[in-house]
Amino acid sequence: MVPFLDLKEQYHSIKGEIDAAVLAVLESTQFVLGQYVADFEKEFAKYSGAADRVFAALREAVAAERKVAVRRS
Repeated sequence: MVPFLDLKEQYHSIKGEIDAAVLAVLESTQFVLGQYVADFEKEFAKYSGAADRVFAALREAVAAERKVAVRRS
């Protein structure tokens, strides 16, 4: 049997770090394509071995959606 993961216990063990990071993003109001996203992409690519091309494709998709949204308004 695989034991269940106690997410609440894990969260509480690093609560200060998580809360500070979330608050910093909220205060910056850079939810999309900001510095925090760029930092995450670099760290995640390093951790997972994912190529930067994956994130580049996502950035292009967001940019395309923004262009469509501007045309609609």
